[in-house]
Amino acid sequence: MTDLDGYLGSDGVDVDVVVVSRPANAERYRPVIDRRLAGRPVVYDAEALFFRRLERQAEVADPEARAGLLEQAAAMRALERDLASWADHMVTISEDEAGTIRPFTRAPVHVVGPRRRGAHPTASAYEARSGACLVAGWAAGPGSPNADGLRWFARDVLPRIRSQLPAFRLLVTGDDPPPDVTWAAGPAVEFVGGLPDLGELYDRVRVAISPTRFGAGVKLKTVEAVQHGVPVVCTVEAAAGLGADLAAAVWVAGDAPAFADAV
Repeated sequence: MTDLDGYLGSDGVDVDVVVVSRPANAERYRPVIDRRLAGRPVVYDAEALFFRRLERQAEVADPEARAGLLEQAAAMRALERDLASWADHMVTISEDEAGTIRPFTRAPVHVVGPRRRGAHPTASAYEARSGACLVAGWAAGPGSPNADGLRWFARDVLPRIRSQLPAFRLLVTGDDPPPDVTWAAGPAVEFVGGLPDLGELYDRVRVAISPTRFGAGVKLKTVEAVQHGVPVVCTVEAAAGLGADLAAAVWVAGDAPAFADAV
């Protein structure tokens, strides 16, 4: 739809509830919602608190980029708090993020976590498996949490693993990985593209890795690997937002040497 304002002003259009997701969309369409849909309850789905992602990105960025990221984080924090106070209801993906935003709104803040499908363990025996996988998507392009995590793993963790396991290989999913990660392709890192069935991938590997160093919300690839019964090695950030049961099911490593030892 290219003209939401015109559509809402058309004859016969009736709206009971407004659901708007993510801060960029809420900021863009708030004037239309306020004008055309005054009085209708608004549910703001934060998806994740983006200011926290920017703050964490600044923590691992080089000094030249850090100041700019902190400025972006401050602006996003102000926007997200304003949207929380605007909405009649708010949704976050974790209790941790709900606790962060509740002081800034009188609206109820609801936690809608990742859908639990139960355990679906893969079938292959341990001896039939080898190496590790990183389930990633690349739609966010260069500089994304996935790109940063893979660069960190390839640069700081992988050499430590291969010093002990020279034949180790990492399979990385996702169509069109950006240039800031494709340099890692080689004997130890294979980009396998988009896969229609991740269950087949989990059935091949002994370990799934989640090397995210900044982000927000809950890392769904961590949840999915646990559901398939595959051991998961996470950074502290990748484990953030998990409930106590899931957090107890992953190995959390605080730095590169610990991550390599865990893998």
